[in-house]
Parts: sequence; C-alpha cells; structure tokens
Amino acid sequence: MFALMPFLLHLLGFHCDSGKNIRSTSVFDFLSNIQLSYINPTEIYNESNYRARNSLPLLPDLDCVHYLYETHNDFYNKCTEPNASCFYGVEYEPNFWSNKPRCIDCADYGERTLLGLGGSINVYLCKSNATRKIGLEDNWWTSWSCGSSCIPPTGYMFSNITGNFVCINNSICGGTVINNNYKYKIDIKLDEMGAERLYPTALSDKDYKSAVKLSCSNDFKPQITVFKIPIFDYKIWLFMFVLGFLIFFYSKFIK
Repeated sequence: MFALMPFLLHLLGFHCDSGKNIRSTSVFDFLSNIQLSYINPTEIYNESNYRARNSLPLLPDLDCVHYLYETHNDFYNKCTEPNASCFYGVEYEPNFWSNKPRCIDCADYGERTLLGLGGSINVYLCKSNATRKIGLEDNWWTSWSCGSSCIPPTGYMFSNITGNFVCINNSICGGTVINNNYKYKIDIKLDEMGAERLYPTALSDKDYKSAVKLSCSNDFKPQITVFKIPIFDYKIWLFMFVLGFLIFFYSKFIK
C-alpha cells in the first residue's frame, strides 16, 4: 500500500519536478503519467557524461548497466574491479519478433546469461556502443514505450568503455549548451505536457488549505500530508506500532 501510493498519485496526474514542486497534468493523459513515474527527477538531461539509471514505479533506481567479463560463450560474470577483459553493457528491449533492439542502434547485441551468487538470469544486452534510434518520437507508441532512462537521449551515445551516456552532439548537450540550458529530464517532460504548479504560491501554516495537501518527499515522490505529516509513510506507521506496543507492554507490567 505504502509503495503503491506514489504511483497512484502519478496516475492521477500529480508529479514532483526537480525543485520539489507538485505539478499537475491531465488525469486522462494516462500513458504520459505512467512515463513520468519512470523518470528519475534528479537526472540531468543535458549533462555531457552521466550514468543511466532505470527508475521503475515499484523498483526505483534499478541499474540497467552491467560491468562484465565473458566466462564462456554468451555467459558473463560481473567484474568487481577494472580489467582489460571487462566491458560495460546496457540492457535493451527487443523487437516482438526477434532479438534485435527496438529502441537503440547497437552493433553487438543478443540474449546473454548473467551469472551470480543467486544463480543466473537471461537479459537482452548490448555489448557495443549504442545510440538512440532516429524517429522514436514520430508516434505516441514508440515515444512512450522507448521512454526509459536506459535509452540514450538524442545527441548521446552509450559507451561500452565507461558505461556512461556521453554527449556526441555539442548543439544539444555539449559546450555552452550545458551552462546555458541546464535542465532536468522531468522538467522537460512536464513542460512538454503543459503541467501547472498545484500551489503557485507558498501556503502559510495558518492557511486551512495547508492542513491536507500534496507535497514531495525527500526522494521526489508525491505524497499526501496532514499537518505536514506524510500519513502514508511506512516509518510513521512503524513508529506508531512500536509506540503502541510499548504502551501496551507498560500497562501490563505496572499491573
């Protein structure tokens, strides 16, 4: 319940921008609201060199970049320290009818087996440098389904040497663009959707509207607060449970 609440608020069109302001979009813009719940609010769009993180509604900050070495044909293990035989690979979504990447251009791709202490898992992995396919924004389906932060933005390349997204187009993300157009991915998407600030001006503590309101948590998740208390925060309920247990135990003890 506690993990689902931020996602439900996203579906209703309430999101946090990079400044922790609640902004609202249309509840009928269902697919875009889901996409917004995937975006990491702290990820800078036009930073020239950064590591991708795949933010999912219930599994935030899931890493989609792996540092690996090949043990035998298409079986890979994680590298724990830099080594000449190690490389970075990025996970990708395949086409419906083949292993070919659907959203990126990649020269060395396929289904690989990753080995670990808990056994093995199969993932679709790009072993080479990769760029975003041209024309993904031409229709709503590819724009939404290829909106993961694991896919290089326009003007960037995934590097299998560093594991980062590296700027390859200075007119988009390099040089003076970074200094003059410093924006976060979440702000860009909210601006594109025409999202408005839910509370244009700061509410006074004496304002009745501040009693029950929406706000942003420290990790940029929308939350409901009552007198500034996040009522769906599991830590609050855990504290109440422990306090109730201690009061119950104390009442039994003094008898």
